[in-house]
Amino acid sequence: MRELWIVMQREFMARVCTRSFFWGTVLTPLTFWGILVVPALSSGGGAPRTFALVDEAPAGVGAQFIETLTAPPRSSAEIPYRVARVSGTFAALRSNLNHQVAVRLIDGYVVLPADILDRGKVIYRAQNVASLTVIRDLQRAADRATQAERLRRSGVDSHVLASIIQSTRIDSANVNHRGQEQGSALSTFLWAFLVAILLFMLTFLYGVEVMSSALEEKTNRIAEVLVGSVRPGYLLSGKVLGVGATALLQMLIWVILALVTIRSRLLTTLLGIAPQALSSLAVEPAVGAALLGFFILGYLVYSSLFATLGASVTSEREAQSFVFLIILPLIAPLLFIRTIIDDPLGKVATWLGLLPLTSPIAMPMRMASGTVPSVQLLGSLGLLLLSLWIIGWIAGKIYRVGMLSTGKKATLMELGRWLRVS
Repeated sequence: MRELWIVMQREFMARVCTRSFFWGTVLTPLTFWGILVVPALSSGGGAPRTFALVDEAPAGVGAQFIETLTAPPRSSAEIPYRVARVSGTFAALRSNLNHQVAVRLIDGYVVLPADILDRGKVIYRAQNVASLTVIRDLQRAADRATQAERLRRSGVDSHVLASIIQSTRIDSANVNHRGQEQGSALSTFLWAFLVAILLFMLTFLYGVEVMSSALEEKTNRIAEVLVGSVRPGYLLSGKVLGVGATALLQMLIWVILALVTIRSRLLTTLLGIAPQALSSLAVEPAVGAALLGFFILGYLVYSSLFATLGASVTSEREAQSFVFLIILPLIAPLLFIRTIIDDPLGKVATWLGLLPLTSPIAMPMRMASGTVPSVQLLGSLGLLLLSLWIIGWIAGKIYRVGMLSTGKKATLMELGRWLRVS
């Protein structure tokens, strides 16, 4: 056991005490922060867009259009507008308005034709007509203006009609096993997606790290020296556990940073997210322990597979051709994320949650989407533990021989022979 501890400590310290670990741990959450916050900060606060309005529409339409378009924005993400009426017909003003747009005296112009109530057509010209936000705002203002005039002509009160056609909202919430309500549909999807991506990223990245470390020691003949003083089984276990401890430390730091961010209400202030939406992402201790168990066991299984691959190949290029085959079961639950969230107790979600190579990702998504029966949860953990024992046993035998076999590509028959002789 002392040999195992020494190898584990060496692998852990060799990764934690590096600049790459520090910057990777710091820059990853900062990158996510930038993805969330920078667009929110940069989307508003610009100069108002100035539009000229050629109003040929029936009386009242133009005034309602201007009132709707220039109303104070409801959030900083919306673009304010200034609208100036111009006298004359579109045919007479067209050339002059195009010139003003070309020399940037105005950002664009809008024409409300005389037959707008019949044809429902509005003309919009600008140097840049690709902004979906501007198109949406112009569409909304034109719709309200024409609808108000049509209602006035038909004798229907607009306020009465608005109350009749008012849309409904769905107030959704999960009910846990204690009968408590928690989490909306959006928070459920976000929670399942974030958990799946985080587990996949850490399992894949650090599994590949184990493979690269084993391959480096094999190609540089360092393994020949290490095997002389440390048993191959302890060398493999110490490498997997040491790298795994690094992954756990990094994940713990990220979780702490996420909790600090949520408690400081920075997201609610900058992004306008309701506090209750973030509070619904809270994890119960039992669920958190289960998630940690799936991550640890899943990491150990895939790290053993990656270590076996590293001991079996002779170069990094050769190893890369097999990496996709190993992570394919890990990707499968992500391809079925919509199915799992829609029906966490369905056949597809159940089987993906029970199969050992897919359960580390699929079962946490099921747990985030609904209450999973305890029998299935324990059965999934049991099968994952059994697969770890089997894969670990096979990996240990192949690792013992493969680390000392250099210069020769291992075939399936060769791997079978290693299993028999080791």
